[in-house]
Amino acid sequence: MDYVIDLAPHLGLLYSLLMPTLQVLLTAAVGWAVYKITPKVLAFLHIKSEVADNKRLQEFIGRGIAFGLSRLGQTLDGKKLEFHTKHEAIALGSKYVATGAPDILKKFGVTPERLAELVEAKLGELQFTTATPTEPLK
Repeated sequence: MDYVIDLAPHLGLLYSLLMPTLQVLLTAAVGWAVYKITPKVLAFLHIKSEVADNKRLQEFIGRGIAFGLSRLGQTLDGKKLEFHTKHEAIALGSKYVATGAPDILKKFGVTPERLAELVEAKLGELQFTTATPTEPLK
């Protein structure tokens, strides 16, 4: 009994159906693995958290300045602050940041003196952006 059944056409069809499916599944598995591993690698390297914390600190400094100016009833409508008003705004803004983000300040090792410098620099930046015209130079 020598019967030979040729399965090649059926296996070829099965192969042509399974290979794209397996490729998609393999790609999905690799993508999922990268998705799961990436945050751990970034956390290990302290990349994502430092960038996010720095951004958060800058936002706190901006809000601290806004808080200090609102407490003093001042605005930055293209005018310079007087010396005593500026220092009070810096003090209030620094206090706001120190109470609002102490963990970030400790993480970056920001001293109270450095915090006052950061708040003063941000205040100067805000004064500059409100004083400059928004029209392009010709």
